[in-house]
Amino acid sequence: MGELYLIVNGNVMKRRVKIQNLVLVMLILALPGTMIVQAKKQMGERPGKPVACMPVERAHGERMADMNLTDIQKEQIQQLKIDYYKQVLPFKNELNEKKARLKTLASAESVNFKSIEKVLKEESGLHEKIQKAKIRHLREVRSVLNEEQRVLFDTRGHEMRKGKMQDAHSMKMHGNRDRKHVQGKRMKKHQGREQHKHKHPMGFEDLQLTDEQQAQVKQEHLKLMKEVALLTNQVAEKRARLRTLSARDNADLQAMDKVVDEMGQFQFDIALLKAKSRQHIRSILTDDQRVLYDMRKGKKDGRWHCPKYLGA
Repeated sequence: MGELYLIVNGNVMKRRVKIQNLVLVMLILALPGTMIVQAKKQMGERPGKPVACMPVERAHGERMADMNLTDIQKEQIQQLKIDYYKQVLPFKNELNEKKARLKTLASAESVNFKSIEKVLKEESGLHEKIQKAKIRHLREVRSVLNEEQRVLFDTRGHEMRKGKMQDAHSMKMHGNRDRKHVQGKRMKKHQGREQHKHKHPMGFEDLQLTDEQQAQVKQEHLKLMKEVALLTNQVAEKRARLRTLSARDNADLQAMDKVVDEMGQFQFDIALLKAKSRQHIRSILTDDQRVLYDMRKGKKDGRWHCPKYLGA
């Protein structure tokens, strides 16, 4: 243990702290920029705040960057964001319940697929409600902006997908010296996935599959990919249509809701195919392998999908 002296309102206060923590505090004070984030991680502190707690410019991400928002606009958008969160939070909580229910049903000894399909349908309905709420929220945000800001807002939305803007922001902040590091990291991750695909289908390396099981799982995986590919392309078409409709000054909300419903049906069909494929794979595995498979699948948590202008 060591001693740390603090000056608070002119009074000297003595606190006993662990030497290890004291050293880390000193390092944090000495390290600039991004190195502080790494030091905070060592102390168990998360470097970022939740989106709802961030200032308007940071929370809105790249889509709202360099728009020169006025103070009034910032206050209006902040309030719209809070109202949106209030509206969709019950849907999010219910979605988490549905996900937990699906895990229970999917890992049961005797699987009732009709029950799984029913929960998937309910989950799809919740996603559609969230999407429709998001559309109206983005329309409200767009109405706060002037004409020039709207153009930037509309054209930047699709660029947020697949992390492209995040990579660009990282390179801008850290300079060209990090460009090779970012690209190399992504390439290494891709190569690792490819190696797992060749050795063990769908990354089942921890299940110790037999050669026969590997062949069966690989065949099921290819079958699923082929069936999902067409539906995924149709979802992409609907998303493109939705972006076209949302960029209009006088947007037809009913037309946009219809596209959301159509897109939701495709996404439900994809979820259903994946659920069926999952059960088929479980039937290939032994009891012990099935336990490991179910545990690994259960580690995937649902994510909070913010509006695209918030960086999602």
